[in-house]
Amino acid sequence: SAGVTGGGGDFVFTSSDGTTKLDHEIEKYASSSGELWAWVEVPTLSVTQDTTLYVYYGGPSSGATNQNPTGVWTEYGGVWHLGENPTATCAGTKEICDSTSNDNDGDAVAMESGDQVAGKIGGSLNFGGTDENVAIPDPANGSLDFGTDSFTYSVWTKKTRNVNWEVFFGKSNAGIDNKRYTMECNGTPYCYIELSDGTTSQQPVSFEGVGRTSLNEWVYLTVVIDNTANIAYAYKNGALYQEGSFGSLGALSNDHALNIGSSGNGTYHLIGGLDEARVSVSGIIRSADWIKTEYNNQNKPSTFASLSGTQVQIRTAAGLKIGTTAST
Repeated sequence: SAGVTGGGGDFVFTSSDGTTKLDHEIEKYASSSGELWAWVEVPTLSVTQDTTLYVYYGGPSSGATNQNPTGVWTEYGGVWHLGENPTATCAGTKEICDSTSNDNDGDAVAMESGDQVAGKIGGSLNFGGTDENVAIPDPANGSLDFGTDSFTYSVWTKKTRNVNWEVFFGKSNAGIDNKRYTMECNGTPYCYIELSDGTTSQQPVSFEGVGRTSLNEWVYLTVVIDNTANIAYAYKNGALYQEGSFGSLGALSNDHALNIGSSGNGTYHLIGGLDEARVSVSGIIRSADWIKTEYNNQNKPSTFASLSGTQVQIRTAAGLKIGTTAST
């Protein structure tokens, strides 16, 4: 199954009825081996029984239009798989692409092609701790700015050694107004979440164990900021690690870039790997069940989903199509 351009354009995913097409995005497809990494937006996932999906492939006509990445990530301000070659552009002049409709694509700063390495899911970026980072310009539509709205953000990280002050992921100032929301570590090593509206800076929750006991292993970090109850939740590998309260805050980020692998003023560079960085849209509070399910799915897919045998479907209705793939 090669599709029109060898990119697997003829794949189609459906719900359990076999005909209702589901939005999907292919992160990786190797026609030589058949390896496929795809993200599929499933409307409902039952907690009591298995959910069945179908994948069709090998149709007589095909095309990349079967994919709809922006339909998969409608509740996100930005989704960066970090699987691109950081020296090759993927959208305009940008090297690191956002899969949402917000087009929050980023510049890979001082990165080399060798910084694209095998990650937790597909490819990932390895940061050397000197001058490398990914900078996503502040979007005019405000999709990465947060005032008094709740929001969720997450990333896979693999720290390879401890250094003084390093930032995984988040918006921070470039000497502009001191507003930020970040995941970062200091030299203790002590990792925490920092929120600042330019006047007040707070650290309501931490990931202390990440800096001290999780070197050279992939760790999934999720932060939920509930601005209604003024409570922050830190999740590590799908489980609640810590929760803490914070005082009232104004806008957390305006007029500066979101940075992956460093702070916004060219300092505090990460040494280690990052994969699957995501920011949900304003008002989205991911539940503990959602976060646990995300981790179970991404950490070891073979224990989360199983594949049945192949079925060959012969259809008698000429011109029947699922997506853009014709089948007779």
